[in-house]
Amino acid sequence: MLLVLLWCATHHYQGLGGDAELYAVQAWARIHPNLFHDLYLQNTSQDSYSVFSSFYAACIGLIGLRNAALGLMIVFKAGFFAAAWLLARRLASGPCAFLAVAVLIVTAGGYGAFGVFHTAEDWLTARTPAEALVLAALACGFYGSRLFAGLLACAALFVHPLMALPGLMLLICLGLPWRLSAAGAAAGILLALGIALGAQREPLIARFFPLMDADWLEVVRERSQFLFLEYWRAADWSLNVRPFLSLCLAALAIDDARVRKFSAAAMLVGAAGLAVALVAGLGPVSLLLQGQAWRWVWVTGFASVLLLPATVLSLWRSATVGKLCSLLMISAWTFSTIGGAAWLACAVVLWLMRDRINAPAERILRGVAVRSGVITETIGGWIRRIRSALSSPLVAVMLVAACMICVPRALRDLVTDGTAAQIDELSDWRGAIPPNANVFVVPAHNSAAFAWFTLERPSYLTVDQSSGVVFARATALEVRRRSQVLLPLMDPDWRLLSKMQAARSGSKTSASLRPLTREELISVCADPQLNFVVAREELGFQPLRHIHPGIWQDWNLYDCRRVTSPTPAA
Repeated sequence: MLLVLLWCATHHYQGLGGDAELYAVQAWARIHPNLFHDLYLQNTSQDSYSVFSSFYAACIGLIGLRNAALGLMIVFKAGFFAAAWLLARRLASGPCAFLAVAVLIVTAGGYGAFGVFHTAEDWLTARTPAEALVLAALACGFYGSRLFAGLLACAALFVHPLMALPGLMLLICLGLPWRLSAAGAAAGILLALGIALGAQREPLIARFFPLMDADWLEVVRERSQFLFLEYWRAADWSLNVRPFLSLCLAALAIDDARVRKFSAAAMLVGAAGLAVALVAGLGPVSLLLQGQAWRWVWVTGFASVLLLPATVLSLWRSATVGKLCSLLMISAWTFSTIGGAAWLACAVVLWLMRDRINAPAERILRGVAVRSGVITETIGGWIRRIRSALSSPLVAVMLVAACMICVPRALRDLVTDGTAAQIDELSDWRGAIPPNANVFVVPAHNSAAFAWFTLERPSYLTVDQSSGVVFARATALEVRRRSQVLLPLMDPDWRLLSKMQAARSGSKTSASLRPLTREELISVCADPQLNFVVAREELGFQPLRHIHPGIWQDWNLYDCRRVTSPTPAA
């Protein structure tokens, strides 16, 4: 109950926002095939490599879209934390395993760059079940069931291969001698380098491993700059280096061969992923960029958090310098934005030099440790008293009651797109728009959820739809073309890299959105791929005005056939 309350206090369900809407529309399109005409789905996408959408669609057919999204998220997150506890329990004591799950809940779990990806996300994507299967496979491996572990890891590949591959590699490394694992990682990096260099010089290699041409690569760089390590910021590198330093301390401080091998293998997989990602950025081989090897760092980050309580405890029980190292480690994870990686680096150096510290320095460190020890013992006393109080049935009843209050609030879906009430409210527009017609909302929404889940129609262009540019050249070029059509209304919103660089340099940019006028409506409707426009402005052309109360009251639906008709419309 404490863990459930902890999650409710630090998280909130995000509904069909962000990446959840992309996975939802992939499943939704299996129920509404007209959505396969949408820009995001009409070419190759990540959905081509996963069975998740088929399973998701079956659940939607049984209990509805929003209930399936919430229910599956709860199931997969519960599986993630349960598997994490089983794995932690194999590597540490019961209290440390409990604390490890608690730390997993309260830490952001970020990896990669620009805050895009996190483990155990607060919405439904294929990443969370793949993560849960990987952790279950690792737990089975540590409990001696290697066959079942391998089956679970292979099953994760069919759910989300980009997330499952590093987990499978970690499982393999744990079963092999260290030297053989390191040699395999080096061979993989050299193979990626050979493919990248060979594809640029040998047409035969480029035939099997095609390069991204300049037009495609330009769109991918602008829209998905996090794929390229050269654009990562100092804060991003600090975030991704911190797990490696934390696992170094775990391997040095915990006297357990399993922990040391687990730490070393997790660091090896993460480092290999960063190296392959660096190679992918140097030579734009489409397969290497689409593989996004930098994602392998998620297993490194997870392993570092899982071992964090045991590492801190082991350091604290060690010599005087160990207490200071443990405090540096806690600070690095608590105040991660203020030089977290630097504090961990100091802790590693201190621990390695613990036998060379002279008497004056040892007295200073002892004084620091004594003062910090008073604080720590005070906190420890509070924890022991709380633990003692938790044995009371009255406290248990209070926790259950608190969960009954907090859980519904934390799981409340604040996104209204696709609700039954909104679908019913917009029935007039849905009846007027043919199933395959593209719809554009002015001012442009970052999310296409309104068009997909409320109108159940393809969306013309949003920044979220452009996330698929890395998987298909045709999608990238069409995104760029449609953004040119919309220039009278808005600047290309998929040029995220240029916007970030302008903001970093302090350059002033023009307003992204511009008011809709009659001339601009005629201009954008000239594109045959755009069929309907939703706008608040009344510009003539006999729009279908929505008069029912709600957030869309008094908005207008323009039919581009009337707008571009040679016969003047009122």
